[in-house]
Amino acid sequence: MIETRIGFIGAGQLGGPMVERLVAAGHPVIVHARGADRRREMEALGATAVEDPRDAAAAAEVLICCVYSDAQLHTALIGDRALDAVWSGSIVVSHVTGAPSLIDELGERAPHGVEVIDAPVSGSVDQVRDGTLTVLIGGNDEAAQRAGAAVGAYADPVIYVGRRGDAMRAKLVNNVLFAANVRLAGEVHRVATEFGIEFDALVAAIGHCSGATRALTIASSMGNDRLQTGSRRFLEKDVALVVDVADAAGLDLGELLRVASVYLPNRSSGS
Repeated sequence: MIETRIGFIGAGQLGGPMVERLVAAGHPVIVHARGADRRREMEALGATAVEDPRDAAAAAEVLICCVYSDAQLHTALIGDRALDAVWSGSIVVSHVTGAPSLIDELGERAPHGVEVIDAPVSGSVDQVRDGTLTVLIGGNDEAAQRAGAAVGAYADPVIYVGRRGDAMRAKLVNNVLFAANVRLAGEVHRVATEFGIEFDALVAAIGHCSGATRALTIASSMGNDRLQTGSRRFLEKDVALVVDVADAAGLDLGELLRVASVYLPNRSSGS
């Protein structure tokens, strides 16, 4: 394995285990963390922790950003000027699921010779720790391959989707489809109850048939009520973002949105 100097911004719930995997893979990692306690935690993992995000950016061949939202990404890279500190020949990898337009803006604002890669993720903290997180990557071939080699410390599969922004577009379509499937899983639970069929048995049967979906499997394993309630705030964020991006592109989401619109506060599934 070739060691790569990694800068890391966003060492939170997902990002912390990513840092741990990167260090274990032998990469020198420089982590930005605002809190002193969090910096000590990152140092204990074997990373170098810094208070200024520009210090993480300036030391990196690959700068990985794993913050929660576009607003946080914009603050770190533009507001705090971390993007200005990245050296020519380095790449910036964003794990944020957000608007493709921000990725394009970052690409246009990046210093000469710096490539910006969109790399949204799908999976859980446990999958990060197991090295089985799914990462989608969009960008030019050489930079995308370098990004894939770095995130491969915690991701398998790494899926190359196309041009910069296409990974984000693919993840947004996935998210609205998943939201629709969660909604439909709830309907399957209702119909099973009215039929008098045990829900878990029905899901097990469907799992071997053409109607199988991951949402149904999750509804069975964690409980439908818990899935419907616990996922709602995340699905509301995801569906609202997809609608904004689709509206900006003049795209009609059609039946996908009709089913998923239950997660929009001002719309109903019948609208």
